[in-house]
Amino acid sequence: MAASILAVLSGCDELLNPPEPEPEVTTAPKKQGVKANEGVLSMPDATLAEICADDGLLLARHEVSILKHRFTEVCCGPDGLDPSSERCAAPWPGPDDMPCERWSELHAHLLARYGHRFQNEKLQSYFDEQPWYQPNKNFRTGMMSITAKRNVSALELFLRERKDCVATGDAEP
Repeated sequence: MAASILAVLSGCDELLNPPEPEPEVTTAPKKQGVKANEGVLSMPDATLAEICADDGLLLARHEVSILKHRFTEVCCGPDGLDPSSERCAAPWPGPDDMPCERWSELHAHLLARYGHRFQNEKLQSYFDEQPWYQPNKNFRTGMMSITAKRNVSALELFLRERKDCVATGDAEP
């Protein structure tokens, strides 16, 4: 079973300032059912339930500020998630005092949906194990949807402003 992304993310500063990939980075072999270098676009026909069950897809399509206050309204109902599910019952993305690692997890998942390659080997390995992940050697934030770019900026700003979120570099967790 894959390591928890929260365990991988502890102390991972690269999420605050993701580096542009080096030109010599190569794209991993194509995964079954995923179009190379499409990231989030590999699921253009995703249902509302599929989108709402996956934080990366969710953040590519909906503003974090709206989701924070209206997740249930957006995602829980006849075409979305079961309103009695745990995901619909709990606040999204978690309690107000949730740890920095959860915010970093959201940020990493969103970037990974677009094929961002991570310098942290454990983090990269985690996403390499995800069936939907397709690394993109040409990743640039300019490739992301407007909503996704806004969410990346909002999450980065939040992480920088949180006094208890300490950047420790791209060291191994």
